[in-house]
Amino acid sequence: MTIEECIKKLMKIDSLQFATVDKNGAPQIRVISARIFNNTTMYFLTAKGKSFVKEMENNRNIAIIGFDEKENDMVRITGIVEKVSEEEQLKWRNKIYETYPYLENVYPNETKNINVIYKIENYNMEYFTLSTPPIT
Repeated sequence: MTIEECIKKLMKIDSLQFATVDKNGAPQIRVISARIFNNTTMYFLTAKGKSFVKEMENNRNIAIIGFDEKENDMVRITGIVEKVSEEEQLKWRNKIYETYPYLENVYPNETKNINVIYKIENYNMEYFTLSTPPIT
């Protein structure tokens, strides 16, 4: 499977699980639905002040997994997360809101200003399928 096919699969999956570590080194997992790709760079949205943000600032290593239950396969990403520059925050927030209009209900009006956009450019991607013997 090509990287482009894996990205299409990740965009088809409703929510992805993002794993970080907290200040004590304990694993933490969150579900993120608001994300887009530009070429091979993933952009995603969260809210300032969350433990998730603090964890990414303290340790930029991240793992992400998306499982497609219909096709019984998954894509896994491990890499380095980076906050999008202040100049680019609004651009990427608007693109994510265009892709996920439900966000207008989650963050109405000025509350969307608590959003912060991160990106993952440098990562490893793995594809697994349980639908073919042997497992690929």
